[in-house]
Amino acid sequence: MSDHAACNAITRALLAEKDERIAELEAAQKGLKEFAREVIRETWYGAGHDGAGIQDLALECGLLHEQPYADHLDGGEAAAEFGLEPGDPFYMFTAALGEESVSPSWRERSR
Repeated sequence: MSDHAACNAITRALLAEKDERIAELEAAQKGLKEFAREVIRETWYGAGHDGAGIQDLALECGLLHEQPYADHLDGGEAAAEFGLEPGDPFYMFTAALGEESVSPSWRERSR
């Protein structure tokens, strides 16, 4: 492969990566907008969301995702504090919230 062809291949790969990242950011922005609009809309009608409603809305808007619980996700904190067992539903932030792996510790959230 010539230097020119190699350079073109690298450029195409970088552009494809950029396009993929732009699509991820646009999806994250859309989810955040939908979430914010729904929460604000509820206040206009004198209502609000409880914790479960916020969690459901965040799932619907792509801000959280559910996966089977495993101790390595949070160092076993949820198992110790709330009795979660391997395989129980466990909610984590998506990349839209900048947390691609583990959600905040259960201890911080329960304060």
